[in-house]
Amino acid sequence: MPTTKTLPLLLALLLLVLPACSKQEDGSRNQRSNPTPPISLTARKQEAGKIDPALISAHNRLGLQLHRELAGQAEAGDNVLLSPYSIWTALSIAYNGSAGTTAREMASVLGVKDMPLNEMNEGNAILSRLLEGEDSGVRLNIANAIWHQQGVPFKNSFIQAGKESYGAEVQEVDFASDKSVKTINRWISKETEGKIEKMLEQPLSPTTIAVLANAIYFNGSWSDPFNPEYTKDETFTLADGSVRTLPMMHTANMLPYKETPDWQAVRLPYGDGRMDMLIILPPAGSSLDQLEQQLWADPAPWQQPFDEASVQLGLPRFKAEYGSDLNDPLIRLGMKQAFQPDEADFSHMADIRPLFLSKVLHRMVLDVNEKGTEAAAATVISEESGSMPVKIHEMTVNRPFFLAIEDTQTHAWLFIGSVNDPE
Repeated sequence: MPTTKTLPLLLALLLLVLPACSKQEDGSRNQRSNPTPPISLTARKQEAGKIDPALISAHNRLGLQLHRELAGQAEAGDNVLLSPYSIWTALSIAYNGSAGTTAREMASVLGVKDMPLNEMNEGNAILSRLLEGEDSGVRLNIANAIWHQQGVPFKNSFIQAGKESYGAEVQEVDFASDKSVKTINRWISKETEGKIEKMLEQPLSPTTIAVLANAIYFNGSWSDPFNPEYTKDETFTLADGSVRTLPMMHTANMLPYKETPDWQAVRLPYGDGRMDMLIILPPAGSSLDQLEQQLWADPAPWQQPFDEASVQLGLPRFKAEYGSDLNDPLIRLGMKQAFQPDEADFSHMADIRPLFLSKVLHRMVLDVNEKGTEAAAATVISEESGSMPVKIHEMTVNRPFFLAIEDTQTHAWLFIGSVNDPE
């Protein structure tokens, strides 16, 4: 029913990344009872072919645009980490409830203004199933939730889209009660294996009408783990020229690799190879800022397959965290009306005005170490026998770098970030 109250819609984006976690079995207590069934690499590739490439491009493009905006507002030397997939997914759920100019602006920022809504939802559903498919060395859990105010009738079409295309849990809560924050934080903690316990620190406004949340838990094991015996303390030069001592992991292996005068890049596969970590390193004496400018302008060189080469790699063992309010970056990208109480149109969500986005929150935790699973083969190759010597490429990641965790078959970038200050 109509009301003159200002009713905020809080969109919370929450995620956790744990690459190469050493104790994958520890997270089993929260393993879902109905995981996505296993799918072969061949069948997975066929399924991935059903997804419009424009959808994947839209995911990756929004991620890079937000990375540019966040890097521009960050303090010099700060890490900037985000999940294009997570942000795009949560915004897509909200987009299902938008109309008019609000919908047009959201479609433009999401990169789907020429894509029918049902095609976007279907493509997202396929991608989610593929990403969560079982892999001996990767566990990726994706969870979406919609909490809405008790007694407020939300449109069935919006609720059904959330359930069917995004697998969203839907719950009624009383946002005027302190219990609502506890309920949401408890869900977040469960879905992130306890790594993010208090995403919401403050009570919500009693006029909050809904909270939309996306959480990702990633636990990946290197296909070929680093040998801890070769890890030793070495220096890492920060952006300001100061030096920090970090444990540097080492391996010599055949890896997808490419280099130009402006950068070196290597891919480290997880599990059976359907996902990997892309690491891009600017040359010594050049800043990560210069590399990022190239990446933001045209990421194509890093989204192509690399030839395998013999690589001696040094990579820091580190942890990094990042959290940000995404309101201003999204507004600068053109999603303005959704945040305006007197203009936002979410009439496909509920027949209540004014209804608007009040906060878009994002947090990411990254943990990189040597370990792999017991099933992973630890094959170390420094050279091949034969008449022709193999050129060995040295790549020591001892200065700020860019990384992406990517799906090798759909080419979706799940997580991206600038690591300026590893700890």
